Amino acid sequence: ELLDGAGMAMSNRILREHQRRKGQSRDAWKWFAAHRARVTELLISHASGSLCLLGAGNCNDVDLQQLQQHFDEILLVDVDEQALQAGLAAQGCADHSQFQCRQYDLHGVTEALEHERSDALLQALAATPPPAAESFDVVASIGLLSQLFDSLRLGLGDGHPDFLRCLRALRERHLRQLIEMARPGGHVLLVTDFVSSDTFPALPVLSDAELQRTVPQLIQDHNFFTGTNPALIHQFLTEDAGCAERLRGVRMISPWLWDFGVRTYAVYAVDVAVGYLPAI
Repeated sequence: ELLDGAGMAMSNRILREHQRRKGQSRDAWKWFAAHRARVTELLISHASGSLCLLGAGNCNDVDLQQLQQHFDEILLVDVDEQALQAGLAAQGCADHSQFQCRQYDLHGVTEALEHERSDALLQALAATPPPAAESFDVVASIGLLSQLFDSLRLGLGDGHPDFLRCLRALRERHLRQLIEMARPGGHVLLVTDFVSSDTFPALPVLSDAELQRTVPQLIQDHNFFTGTNPALIHQFLTEDAGCAERLRGVRMISPWLWDFGVRTYAVYAVDVAVGYLPAI
């Protein structure tokens, strides 16, 4: 039986589904190439001291050998420890002391939703601690937001009366926790896919400039994964009192395409500069 970082049983259907998906994509290194280069470049642009990667999975999203040249310590966090270990081994980094792996059910999502209870999730969001007690110079959520929403969908279903309420609470808790985990003067990087060629077939042939011009229309047409609307995420970060007072700036990174073979995704990133707390 698998356990998370707090010792809770993790052998539930939602975890098993995420393990199955990670197993399917384990050998998909080549499909991540362009996407991986973008993400790695963004992380290196803020290279300083320590890095925490949330939702690291098989580590196909990042070039670990490049990252270890720019960060002194790198913590990889995912609900699936087997995926983390496989990712380190695949990139030849299994024995490198700069890397640490931590299996953790972020926000208690899979455990809380095992019995399809929205109240259990809301309680977990309020009570579950972050995956690490220490803070980091750079904290990154890489493709994790849509996975958290998938867990919610698997646990409750889109038609559940509390689905949207739980989704908003989960999104807000995730954004706040990213900021809480960053050291003053550090950075938070949120990277998420937000639409695929399944619902927008013209996606694969768009240039970067065309994609950027298309995003407002996609938002207007509500053609994006539920909960990943970039405009709402930017609005929350800049207007929520708990977030805004701690930030020096929020920068939206131009979207890019991720060709995954069977489908193409559009991905965007939010680069958040965390401020220094005022002296008392």
